[in-house]
Amino acid sequence: MLIERLDQYKYVAEAIHGDMPQSKREKVLRDFKEGKVQILVATDVAARGLDVDDISYVINYDMPEDVETYIHRIGRTGRAGKEGTAVSFVTAEEEHLIHEFELRTGMEITKREVPDAEEGSKDTIRMVVDFDQAADVFGMVKFEINLGKKDGFGKVGLSEFIIRNARIREYSIGNIEIGSKSSVVEVHKDFGRKMTSDLTKMKFDGKKITVNVVQ
Repeated sequence: MLIERLDQYKYVAEAIHGDMPQSKREKVLRDFKEGKVQILVATDVAARGLDVDDISYVINYDMPEDVETYIHRIGRTGRAGKEGTAVSFVTAEEEHLIHEFELRTGMEITKREVPDAEEGSKDTIRMVVDFDQAADVFGMVKFEINLGKKDGFGKVGLSEFIIRNARIREYSIGNIEIGSKSSVVEVHKDFGRKMTSDLTKMKFDGKKITVNVVQ
């Protein structure tokens, strides 16, 4: 999944994991060391014993549960007196891990908010919503949209607007709560990207549409 996302933005990325044949793993590592591969995605099991010089960034896409694994990961950058940067993507539920790591390592970890993506730029970090995590047991995700009664919408009208402009199936829409200036709509997780991407390209009476996941 991560490799596919990186490929969409034209990064040259490869992955290594425990189930990969040794010959394939060695080829991927060789290509990474020679600069033929920009980004190496590795599980903790596959990364054990990984010896690569001049790694400028280590990115924790998924946070480790223990400080030993954290130190092992970030220690792969900034070796031999060189500078390196470690970046960790952290959810609200994982922030306690950062505080624990700071206490146990004596290091200060700087917190930064994910910036808004620049139009057309592949090098801007993008806020990516995990729709599986946001969904309920029926796979429905709640979205807040800045349209409501003051815009002349009722439940049926708003449903039709979303179906038409986000190009999603009628059966994918669940409960709708119409508010004065905004409304909350349940949409199946399979159409989450269309809600946050396709629908936000639309306008209604000159007003830009905004959509946010209700956590």
